[in-house]
Amino acid sequence: MGQITRAEIVSILSTDNPGARADDVAMYADAFLDYREASANIRQHGNIVLHPRTGAPIENPYLKVKAQASRALQAIRRLRNVDRLWKREEGEGNPAPAGKGKGKRKSREG
Repeated sequence: MGQITRAEIVSILSTDNPGARADDVAMYADAFLDYREASANIRQHGNIVLHPRTGAPIENPYLKVKAQASRALQAIRRLRNVDRLWKREEGEGNPAPAGKGKGKRKSREG
């Protein structure tokens, strides 16, 4: 499977969330791409990287990008049907942020 494009993400989200606001779809697509890019960078380079100028070990800046994108994805709660998008990505080795792409929540009752 190749890289998913922003247009494909918007298409999947729009199809699976009829009546969704265009701005919610656009924000989710952008945050999804940021999350995916950050995850790939962290997998490739690790949590600690060398500062490009000094060579000193530093925290990978993409950790903050990933955390911010994850918060943005979770904040856009009006888009309920995102599982198909995350399942496609998980098939490519990209983990979903907490609470996304894992199916329905279990009830705390009974």
